[in-house]
Amino acid sequence: LKRCIADLQNLYARNVPLSISTPLVAVRESVARSVDSERVDSKASTLWLPSWMSHILDASTEASSVFSALSEKEDVGEDGEAKAALQERVSMSAAGITTVWTANRKTCVRISAVLLPEHILAWMDDYAEALESVLHRQRVSAELVGSSGGTLEGCLKEVEQQFQHLQAQAAQDASSDFCRSDGSPAILCGMSVARGSRAVLLNATGSAWSLQDSYKVVTSEVKSSEKDSENSSEKVPEWMRPNILSGFQLAASAGPLCEEPLRGVALILHGCQELGSEEPHGSDKPALGAAAASPYGPLSGQVMVAAKDACRYCIFRRGFSRICEAMLSLEVHCEQEMLGKVYAVLGKRRAKVQDE
Repeated sequence: LKRCIADLQNLYARNVPLSISTPLVAVRESVARSVDSERVDSKASTLWLPSWMSHILDASTEASSVFSALSEKEDVGEDGEAKAALQERVSMSAAGITTVWTANRKTCVRISAVLLPEHILAWMDDYAEALESVLHRQRVSAELVGSSGGTLEGCLKEVEQQFQHLQAQAAQDASSDFCRSDGSPAILCGMSVARGSRAVLLNATGSAWSLQDSYKVVTSEVKSSEKDSENSSEKVPEWMRPNILSGFQLAASAGPLCEEPLRGVALILHGCQELGSEEPHGSDKPALGAAAASPYGPLSGQVMVAAKDACRYCIFRRGFSRICEAMLSLEVHCEQEMLGKVYAVLGKRRAKVQDE
């Protein structure tokens, strides 16, 4: 922008007064849908870090974190025991699933990032104000009321139904990234549209964690009946859900590349794991008290930090990180003899001429 303004003031519009304001559209962070295998070194680590973050490979401000890239066979298993070395706080599998342990190495979350389909992103852009009102301000929106009678619970149901409909359309031409291991679609449990972000959190763990559960609008009777049916196989404990959602919101509003909001990114929660737990966990887990305080702070805060780091570092999958720039659509009028010079200027600015 500065170079364009300098060219106008010094070369092409010397005597024309210009009114210059700050840029209205900033850059956004995203991921690629797929990358050619030729562009990625198969021998290189799956976890890629920019040069300005290379210092955290050796040490980190939180519990001397160690980063590594693991193969799919070395990833964390589902039998309650960690197959990866516990001293490696952040690791990434060959499939791009990032595993982040808490500072005390007792709990971990596993998250991956995929690109949202274009029609889902367009739907979020069209209903951005309504979604922000419902999700971030906890207010009813007339655009998302549907047949609910004007309640916040009805608006959340309408958001879930519309997203499920769009998700079913995307399942026809997309891979199994939006599905669980059994083939069923992942459940929407979080969404961020604040500060220009366009990101969703999908639950692929098999637990009944929906968008309504995230915003506490389900009645206590319904929640207790669901809890009784989930205790035997729940993979995301109820006490952990608000902390994971808070970490997702923080990561969506400030990405890892340049601290800009994420756009068009679906963060998929593949599972959570706790070491040394022998009894089922509920919302009144005693470990949230003094037993979990330790030198690293409460366990709830550690889970939130781990979820935020997992959402941020899964963007660093080698070859998939992207920065989205804004594009300006304009019409240029010039004389015939100046056409070549105009083309030369547009070529330096990476412009695409659509019509003459």
